[in-house]
Amino acid sequence: MAKRGRDTRDVDKAYGRKRLANARAFMTQAKTSAETARDEFDRAAAASSAILAAIAAADAACAQRLAQVWKGDLGQAHTLLRSVAGGEAAASALQNVVGQKAALQYGGESLTEPKLTAIVRRAQTVLDFAEDLQH
Repeated sequence: MAKRGRDTRDVDKAYGRKRLANARAFMTQAKTSAETARDEFDRAAAASSAILAAIAAADAACAQRLAQVWKGDLGQAHTLLRSVAGGEAAASALQNVVGQKAALQYGGESLTEPKLTAIVRRAQTVLDFAEDLQH
């Protein structure tokens, strides 16, 4: 088990299952929004849902294996996920999408279709990892 620090909090597996359900719902919303996006604003909304899916999926994975979730700066959340066995690719994907969160949601950055596709794909990587841990 990872050492509890000031940036983590203890949780149980029920919390992890709830966060996995959140991740699935956010990802469904992200994909639906991406399919119907008409402009950069719609694409930003879809990307935001994908980022939330990745964050919730990381919580689910960490809850399942470590009985902890990240509560500190989201930009560092990938560090806890890296401590889950096999979580390196998911942690890298999480780091990438969380790194784009502020620019997309607050910075007014224009989002292209290829960039949205990449964000959704990376968020799906984190969700797939969390799903695999539930079996």
